[in-house]
Amino acid sequence: MKYDLVIIGGGAAGMMTAISTFRCHPDWKILLLEKNSTLGRKILITGNGRCNLTNVNLNTTYFNNPEFVSPVLKQFSYKEIDNFFDDLGLLVYEEKKGNTGKIFPVSDAASSVVNLLGDAVEKSKVEVKTEVICENVVNTSDGFLIKIKNNKNDILADKVVLTTGGKTYPALGADGNGFDLAKKLGHKIITPVPSGVPLEGKNKLTQELQGLKIPVEISVLKNNKKVTGDLMFAKYGLSGTAVLSLSRDLSIFLNRENQKEVTVLLNFMPGYDFDLAVDFWSKRKQNNLERDIVVDWCGVFPPKFSNVFLKMVGVAGKYSEINKSTIEKLVSLLINYEYKITATRGWNEAEFTAGGIDCEEIDPITLESKKIAGLYFAGEVIDVDGDIGGYNLSWAWASGFVVGQSV
Repeated sequence: MKYDLVIIGGGAAGMMTAISTFRCHPDWKILLLEKNSTLGRKILITGNGRCNLTNVNLNTTYFNNPEFVSPVLKQFSYKEIDNFFDDLGLLVYEEKKGNTGKIFPVSDAASSVVNLLGDAVEKSKVEVKTEVICENVVNTSDGFLIKIKNNKNDILADKVVLTTGGKTYPALGADGNGFDLAKKLGHKIITPVPSGVPLEGKNKLTQELQGLKIPVEISVLKNNKKVTGDLMFAKYGLSGTAVLSLSRDLSIFLNRENQKEVTVLLNFMPGYDFDLAVDFWSKRKQNNLERDIVVDWCGVFPPKFSNVFLKMVGVAGKYSEINKSTIEKLVSLLINYEYKITATRGWNEAEFTAGGIDCEEIDPITLESKKIAGLYFAGEVIDVDGDIGGYNLSWAWASGFVVGQSV
């Protein structure tokens, strides 16, 4: 059986590619292959099941390889994504908490997104085959020969799009198969590592503060990258929005560059530098000389944190019993607490994949391979990943749309 186009991977990018291609070429014979039993399974778990499908602040600054991403977003950015889902009948809203610009369906159900996309694919008359595993794609003089596992009937296509995703959530079928297919076709793969992932590293704080969430400013000592958000102390180390947002660089250091540990600095008084913090606590002391320090700290931090932190640094009693040097010692630890990260959690706990097919080998305007005519890529299989906040799904929609127009 020969097709005009075969799309390998039925996730966000694959479904968008199918819809976009059909709208340009309604007469084409298009096949969408998916290894799972249904399309869009990974979409169902995004945004904690709510599907943070895009962001009003969508631009290249939120991605690695911004120069590569730019031509794609110029063709299909926030406005176009919003219009696309509006045309599908999906009502959305901007989450105001934290003023992050995140966009969710009004239903707060990722299944709404999957159902409407699935309906659009069905109406496009794109042929869909599920529970299909592609073992190889061979570039021949007659087109692309797609070899299917446990199937004698190979598939021939004039053009092929790899939308196989990355390696996160392997239980949902993301096993990096697309990287293997691209590599066999002669493409370079930037080593994939987990991103948006909790970090491992034990010390006194994590041992005693498991389950506690606290706002922090966290920075990487190695490159001075800094993020503010929530930190969650866990049995294995650190999690929370701030940690996940900063984890990409740390994962590259640890998993791709094989460094043994990376030091991060935790500032438990976000927005305060040393002088401001010393002034803050000096005034607290002056106004509450006879108040127990632990009790006073409970007005600023969670009680559990106050007890553990003050005990750890050996400070107790009333404010009248400590001097300025003790306050300075406390402040130094509060705003520059060194924490050594020794590993990241694995693919099952990662939000995204950092790495993939080298962008240098892909046309940034059409997303066609520079090595093989008729071979295209979209979504997470490319070495493009964005910050937490709907940026990665935005890339899936935008790249899938562009490929559909380009082919």
